[in-house]
Amino acid sequence: MSKKLYITLTFLLSGVLILIWYSSLGGFTDPKIERVDKRAVQLVGKSYKGLSTSKEIGVLMDDIRKHIKEKSLEGDLIVVYFGNPDQEEPIEVFVGAEGSTSTIPPINGFYNKTIEAGKVARATINSYSVVAPNPNKVNEMLKKSLEGSNLKPSGIYMERYISKKEIWTEVYLTEVL
Repeated sequence: MSKKLYITLTFLLSGVLILIWYSSLGGFTDPKIERVDKRAVQLVGKSYKGLSTSKEIGVLMDDIRKHIKEKSLEGDLIVVYFGNPDQEEPIEVFVGAEGSTSTIPPINGFYNKTIEAGKVARATINSYSVVAPNPNKVNEMLKKSLEGSNLKPSGIYMERYISKKEIWTEVYLTEVL
């Protein structure tokens, strides 16, 4: 076998393996968009005010994940943005898990936050985060799904990390009269 043919076959096989790996992680899976009525959600966690791109949010997420892993918190990791996370302006962000401070041992700096029931547009993402669509793209898809309806985003966005391979991104809706 010539060296040129060997190199070509190696690159071709590598490309096929990368495509198989990417596919197995859910890289070719588009988010499923739907509208649902959501019950009120009682959360326990911590708050942050600043840019949605701040590393501080990642630090809070890691802290909540640690508490979930240690069983001092139960449920899924949830991040709530009170404002549009796609814009470069300070907003309030709450990072926590479903629950209440009355049902868990006291954790320093944690408090309760209730997100009221309402109608949401939900994107279900079934892929690992390394190949998941960009959050801005998902939010754009959610907004686009509202075209032609009497609904618009209310300004509350929620990310719920169900598992390593499933994320729900939800935008709360209000009716336009």
